[in-house]
Amino acid sequence: MSIKVILDADVIADFYKDNRTGIFRVTLAFFRELSKNNAIEAFYSHLSILHNETSTKEINNFFSENSILIKEANQRYRRTFLPLRKEKLFRHFYNKVGIYNYKNVHFEEVFKKAEIFHSFYYPINDEIRKYENLKKVVTIHDLIPILFPDLHFNATLIENIIESIGKDGYAVCVSENTKRDLLHYAPHLNPEHVFVNLLAASESLFYVCDNAEKFNVIKEKYNLPEKYFLSVGTLE
Repeated sequence: MSIKVILDADVIADFYKDNRTGIFRVTLAFFRELSKNNAIEAFYSHLSILHNETSTKEINNFFSENSILIKEANQRYRRTFLPLRKEKLFRHFYNKVGIYNYKNVHFEEVFKKAEIFHSFYYPINDEIRKYENLKKVVTIHDLIPILFPDLHFNATLIENIIESIGKDGYAVCVSENTKRDLLHYAPHLNPEHVFVNLLAASESLFYVCDNAEKFNVIKEKYNLPEKYFLSVGTLE
């Protein structure tokens, strides 16, 4: 009998249109693999912790275009009527009481029968926390914004992510260094609930290249010196 797992698609929803960061690509790779794993029955949720204006219909289209077969665990759609939503005062009031342009409708049967909820970046929010049957898992990529707050703007978000794990939650770290940093920063976490899952590189895309001619073509194309640094991260 397969395990029912809900995968958080908020990273996909927030970045698929333009800014496809490294975390986006890691998340997409997880979706590609887990959605076709016969050991689990995978669903996705799109609750939008940041209240961005994207719908599950859009995400369904994206998954279909990328040949990812996965069903939604909730429906998210734009409210057809919200009085005076464009007025600043009313918009502030609606946000204050938790009413936004887009509405989430949980498929309760999916959430109540699932065993695992896995967020690939964002905090576990209160909508998920109310389901006591779910084991909550968060992927922790690094703690650099916390360790070097003067160089980053999203330290508060990382702090919220770690706080959302709680004593009973689980964390999957992408390196041993990240695990050490996490347990040092948050000693209240259960170390037996913190795991390391190293990110793998595709053998078809990343391999040692001994073709000197190809190197010379690339060096000439990008005007590269003999020695250089290559950064594949985003500039923050």
